[in-house]
Amino acid sequence: MIQESSTQARAPFIDAHCHLSDPRMKDRLSLAIEEATKAGVGLMMLGGVESDEWRRQAQLKRDHPEILRTSFGIHPWRVASCSLPELEQEFLVLEREIQNADALGETGLDFHPKRNPASVSIQEEFFTRQLKLAEKARKPLVLHVVRAHARALLLVREANLTVPLMIHSFSGSADEAREWVRIGALLSFSGGIARKDEASSQKAKEALKATPLSKILFETDAPDQAFCEGIHEPRLVIEIYRAAAAQLGLELQELKEIVAENFAKIR
Repeated sequence: MIQESSTQARAPFIDAHCHLSDPRMKDRLSLAIEEATKAGVGLMMLGGVESDEWRRQAQLKRDHPEILRTSFGIHPWRVASCSLPELEQEFLVLEREIQNADALGETGLDFHPKRNPASVSIQEEFFTRQLKLAEKARKPLVLHVVRAHARALLLVREANLTVPLMIHSFSGSADEAREWVRIGALLSFSGGIARKDEASSQKAKEALKATPLSKILFETDAPDQAFCEGIHEPRLVIEIYRAAAAQLGLELQELKEIVAENFAKIR
């Protein structure tokens, strides 16, 4: 069951990271937003990957200003696949447009074997440049970090950030979660903690339990990272909350209120 009773609706469910501006969502976009809000999802943060998407995000927020927040960033996958001139042009647009966003991201590092290993240095360069831009623009950061936590932590520490940051769809270990928390990061957990397969979800569950309640957020990353059958959309963040509440020994309403307070730090 996803629907919440009226007595549980004081704090909304929040999808801290999703991609409603993804072209794959186009045909169901209006319905996805309607179903999410009816189910009690009161805020959704859109993840940004490149300039065309930033424009779609901006329009979506104009259409739904009460429930949508935006983040503009150059995703490490894009950094790994584009030419340097293309990236420089994209960065110029980001410098111009970042004040129109609520946060800067996704930016970060992705050292998965699927990524071109020759892209590591250029990923690090554009990650560092975006960290500095976020600090200059006074924007919270949304980070994508895959198999690169040690290096990303080092670069973030070197940047001496004073703006808030969250790691979206946290994929690290419990020890890595503790390291991020030490520098003040919020950790956003996705459907991994709600999967029924214990073997595939154990790492995420251990990281969740190692994270202080004051540092947790939840997200769908929709339409990616589906954790159950059917169309993956923001309304399913409620099931992630339910799974987390059970694992943390909390009442659902208590968890909603904690997460709402945490999200207010980056919204």
